[in-house]
Amino acid sequence: MTDIDILLNQSNPNYLAKKIAENSKNKRIKSNFTQHELSERSGVSLSSLKRFEQKAEISLASLLKIAIALDATEMLMNLFTENQATSLDDYIKENTHTKKQRVRKRKRK
Repeated sequence: MTDIDILLNQSNPNYLAKKIAENSKNKRIKSNFTQHELSERSGVSLSSLKRFEQKAEISLASLLKIAIALDATEMLMNLFTENQATSLDDYIKENTHTKKQRVRKRKRK
């Protein structure tokens, strides 16, 4: 797979869903849980868990329950957050500008 293929796949929702499902399954196996055990620990039905691992289809609520059961919530908590400042200049820049509270509707031309 070339660098361009990787970049294109990372913008593809189906690819991302499959990758998340694959990572979840690997974490489940590494944690030494069967599907049945993870289902019981998370409160997600066994059929939903199987569908997630096989077809990458799941509700957000169920995904969060699985993440909690697998102790994998840290990355989810950082989803959509702004990047942390890596230097003092970045920190000052981020904290001196007023942050937008809402986005205004664009005028049509």
